[in-house]
Amino acid sequence: EVLFCVGAKQISAKILILSQKDKSYFVSFRFEKPVFLKYGEAFVLLANSRVIGGGRVLNPIAEPMKKRDKIAFLNFLQNGDFLGAFAMLKATHKNGFGLISSFQRFDLAHGDALEIAKKLPNAFVDEVGLNVYDESAIFRIKDFINFMLSKNQFAIFSAMSISLKLSWATQNIVQKAINELVNEGKITQNGGIYTKFGVNFDDLRVKIEDKIYDILEKAGLTPDAPYNIYESLEIDRLTGDNVLKKLTNQNRVIRLEHNLFVTKNNLENAVTKLKDIIKKEGLVNVTTAKDRLGLSRKYAIAYLEYLDKSPDIAKNGQNRVLK
Repeated sequence: EVLFCVGAKQISAKILILSQKDKSYFVSFRFEKPVFLKYGEAFVLLANSRVIGGGRVLNPIAEPMKKRDKIAFLNFLQNGDFLGAFAMLKATHKNGFGLISSFQRFDLAHGDALEIAKKLPNAFVDEVGLNVYDESAIFRIKDFINFMLSKNQFAIFSAMSISLKLSWATQNIVQKAINELVNEGKITQNGGIYTKFGVNFDDLRVKIEDKIYDILEKAGLTPDAPYNIYESLEIDRLTGDNVLKKLTNQNRVIRLEHNLFVTKNNLENAVTKLKDIIKKEGLVNVTTAKDRLGLSRKYAIAYLEYLDKSPDIAKNGQNRVLK
């Protein structure tokens, strides 16, 4: 156990010695609390109020490496061989590693870090997202899309929608995978979205309208948020939003609030039930609407606010009554 001194800070830490060469050591520190460090930053170690050593930070962010690999990685960093260090990071992080913190991790500006990354063999470098991937990541994205299409041949997707499903994949690397699938004749482009090759997009759009309407109708008074519906149907958000917009323009679906869409039939059913409560009990409010209709507060408020538009309903404080 030592006192780790860096800048004006002192933090208690435990030392794990990784390797020794003469009087020089590679060590790993376990701090009693999180501490921000930077590549090349100098530190001093105290024990019993006396200086027992010091050194420089090589790897300020812990990497999931085995001991032998970690020692090799530290050697690259100590010698300023960032190309070697990047190669090890690429092999370690199958889902890519970021360069957004390159100044902290390597004392490199973004541009300099990108230039080094571009020299890596079998790598995809996302210059916008500041991410570096092994090329195998592209094959895994393609496998994911092919699997998705095998489950649902009517899936509609975009680079953005796939990136949202694969949180580790930036839109640029997803687009790279999509472009390869287009060139291979597996998928086809329709504007900014993609479908399985051979699927008639106009027929597909009609089917999606029917499916979304059917899901909302069967959901009754408690429909899912649109994005959950899109995900269940494996369709792109833009496509789903356009379908909902069309259904609302046709007055088959009513938008009550930002993420709450209900079919006209279900909405009329809700209004009828709320008015029946008023006729029987003299009033309806959030509490009675929740209890009688089995709704959450969110749904109850939305239906009551729509009820306020009825010409035969008056609002008395939090209660709704017949005029």
